[in-house]
Amino acid sequence: MDYNGENAGEKETVQRCLMHIVHSYTAILFRQLSEYELYPGQIPVIMIVENHDGLSQSEICQKLHIKASTVAVSMKRMEKKGLICRKADDKDQRITRVYATDQLHMMHDRIKALVKEDEELMLKGFTEEEVCLLDGLLNRLLGNLEVFQPSCCRSDRKERMRSNKL
Repeated sequence: MDYNGENAGEKETVQRCLMHIVHSYTAILFRQLSEYELYPGQIPVIMIVENHDGLSQSEICQKLHIKASTVAVSMKRMEKKGLICRKADDKDQRITRVYATDQLHMMHDRIKALVKEDEELMLKGFTEEEVCLLDGLLNRLLGNLEVFQPSCCRSDRKERMRSNKL
């Protein structure tokens, strides 16, 4: 079935296949992260804070290309769990800096290993050439989708991909 409820043929459309992949992987991540009491959307925040200690919340939003309200919810949950601490900037008290705690440092390594293991399982049976081809195709697809984003959310795609890689 396609989005209109009509039969799209024997082969699924690219959109539907991508939706299934995202849905399936998100469900897997929810199960895997439940033992840590984390949500899939917190993984990029953990990676950014771990790799760029002392960023402001707005800088984190810019790096992740997500709304401030979304980051605020993650930050609140992560602070409550003792994964981050927030401190006022020494030079400008209006700016709050986000720092990783020892607990986040320990969790980061486990989460990074989990994500790496997931990727290896997803790519099981793929040759190195197929992985490179898939990576190139997905990056082209992502580039095509950027035209749908408001201009305020567009940025150097390579920088975004680099910052989101583990």
